[in-house]
Amino acid sequence: MTLAERLKALRKAMQLTQEELAERSGLRRTELPRLEKGSNKGSSLAIREALADGFGVTLAQINAYLDGHADLQETIELIKQGRSTHESTMSPFDIAVAYMGDAVSTEAITRVRAWARGQPTELPPRAYGEKLIEVQRELLGQLAELQTASSPGTHVRKKKTS
Repeated sequence: MTLAERLKALRKAMQLTQEELAERSGLRRTELPRLEKGSNKGSSLAIREALADGFGVTLAQINAYLDGHADLQETIELIKQGRSTHESTMSPFDIAVAYMGDAVSTEAITRVRAWARGQPTELPPRAYGEKLIEVQRELLGQLAELQTASSPGTHVRKKKTS
């Protein structure tokens, strides 16, 4: 059974439409039909993380199923039980922070927590991770501007254009 066939079988066994799974996983609506037809994107980490979010299992669990190391019934049971690993006891926000480790500052975490409170529903870890990266880049840009502004005597020469 191919990865595409395994994905389609799991989606159908969970009685999800492609649109429902796309919404739950944060994928574009056009992405699932492509994956189920054999698109090689199904092997990318980002796609697998999104599918794990959509089915409510860990990345390791979805990988085990998609790679043929776990059968359909095992995977259905994991989904029905809810996330059964240590990772599952963490909020999606905490999973994103743990995954990114020292790559994000305390200030970025604080800002994203405030942003998340204004969201209508709980988002998947990937959405929090993307927001953390965006805020961290913004903070790094502000820090660079402050350092440039506070360094007297530093001049930037503009190249003459003809």
